[in-house]
Amino acid sequence: MKYKKALVILLLSTASALVTSAQLRHVQGINLIGISYGFAPGADGSTQMIGLNYSKYLRKNWILNLSGLYDFGTIQSIIIKNSLFNGGVGYTAFQLRDFLYCNVGLSVIAGMESLRASETSEKINSFISGPSGNVNVEMYITDRIVMQVKAEQNYFTGSKLSNWCFAYHISLRYCVF
Repeated sequence: MKYKKALVILLLSTASALVTSAQLRHVQGINLIGISYGFAPGADGSTQMIGLNYSKYLRKNWILNLSGLYDFGTIQSIIIKNSLFNGGVGYTAFQLRDFLYCNVGLSVIAGMESLRASETSEKINSFISGPSGNVNVEMYITDRIVMQVKAEQNYFTGSKLSNWCFAYHISLRYCVF
């Protein structure tokens, strides 16, 4: 019986600490920096992405997002290496109990696409750019560590391989006040 009371007290104090710390989350002026890993699946292969990202929470649930990605892989026997920059805005659509947030956003992507056929050494470089729509789910693991899962649909103008690209990302981010 004593253990049950101690466990209840421990759970209540933990919940109180989480509620207090939740007041610091998603407020104007908070900055998040992080590293991300993602992939873009395709019927003929896939690419992987690694990158750095930055977010700043603005007024009234608006978020500024910036990221730099390096995209690499093989699709249709073509070796792909892309360097991309992504910048845009998002809006917090809903939150669940001050630790889980869902954001929707629009952004612009620009970068260099480098393609090389695996059986030949011919290399094609091109500038790609275009709009992107995304959905982000952020979960606060601690007061300063956030895990983000992102799904996005990109449209690339200037791409020699494909104009449409669907991608998933997972990020670990650190809150810098």
